[in-house]
Amino acid sequence: MGQATLLTFDDGGKSAMSIASYLEKNNLLGHFFITTSLIGEKYFLNKKEIIKLHERGHIIGSHSHSHPHVFKSLSYQEMIDEWSLSKEIIEKIIQSEVLSCSIPGGDANFDTYKSAVFCGYKYIFNSEPTMSLRALNSTVILGRICPKKGSKYKEIENLSKGHGFLKFQIIRQIKQLIKTILLCIKI
Repeated sequence: MGQATLLTFDDGGKSAMSIASYLEKNNLLGHFFITTSLIGEKYFLNKKEIIKLHERGHIIGSHSHSHPHVFKSLSYQEMIDEWSLSKEIIEKIIQSEVLSCSIPGGDANFDTYKSAVFCGYKYIFNSEPTMSLRALNSTVILGRICPKKGSKYKEIENLSKGHGFLKFQIIRQIKQLIKTILLCIKI
C-alpha cells in the first residue's frame, strides 16, 4: 500500500480560511477539526465559513465541543457528551455526516477511542507520531506529528516522506514522562 500525507488543522481558528486557500493553490485539501463551542467567536470560524470549507472539498471533523485540556481525564459519559454534541452541531451546519475527529490535546486512553467509536466516528486522529494505522472495530486510529511555528520547511518535507519520525517519537515520550512525573508530584 502507498503512503499518504494528510494535512490536519485543529481548533477551527479563522486562519483555516487562508490555509485552505493555500492548500487549494497547491491542489491539496485539508482536514479541519472544529471545536464547536468556539464557532462564531472572534478568532474562530463562523457557520458560513465552515460551510464554505466543506463545499470547497475540505474534510470537516470534530475537535470536541469544549476542548477539555486533558480529554482522557473525562468520564466516559462526559466523553460521549463532548463527541456527540460536537458531531450533531457540525452535521447540522454542513448538512453531511461527520466521520472524523481529533482528540483535544492528543492524549488518549481506551475510553477516549471507545467513546468516539460509540458516537459514530470512523477516523480518530491522536498525537502519537506513528506511521502505523490501528483500528478499533471498523474505526481507524491515525497518529500525527504536529510541527510548530518556526518548523523548518525541510523537516516538514522529510516528515511528509516518512523520514524523521524517531525524533518526534522521542520528544513525545519525554513529554509523557514529564506529565506523569508532574502528576505524581501533585498527588
